[in-house]
Amino acid sequence: GFRYICPLTRLVAEQARLPASHSRVSCRPMQNADVAAVARLDAEVAGVDRGAMVRSLHDRAPALSWVAEGGGVLRGFCLGRDGQVGDQLGPIVADDDSVAIALTAQALRARQEESRRIYVDAARSNGGYITWLQDIGFIEQRGFSRMIKGRDKSLGKPESLFAIAG
Repeated sequence: GFRYICPLTRLVAEQARLPASHSRVSCRPMQNADVAAVARLDAEVAGVDRGAMVRSLHDRAPALSWVAEGGGVLRGFCLGRDGQVGDQLGPIVADDDSVAIALTAQALRARQEESRRIYVDAARSNGGYITWLQDIGFIEQRGFSRMIKGRDKSLGKPESLFAIAG
């Protein structure tokens, strides 16, 4: 009864090599007041309300929680969590590669322990984003799939999903 919905690639870096920032994307740390808007955007992309997860990830790792805005509109967000053997970024939702890259770079720069291993479970459909991750030191660990059971509808906006919450 499970259906395949999204091919993924797990990438890992012992330490990312970030170039100087030249992004024109406006990013800022996520605030408590942003949680509702982030949860709405996440629901549009995921096709299901995951507001409790958004709140939990923001509370757990605020340094990894970033939003991108443009013209008064939320263009994307990055959340993450600390794990036993490393940190994980995701979900990362953005309206294009440049926003996903800017959000990821900000989260990587803001990490509490830059020397800790970092994981990203990236959607394979966003090849430009995966190439950028590889360019800064991430290596592909393995591929896998996201599956769903019990719903006809898959993701709401799969093109906006750059990384999942592992």
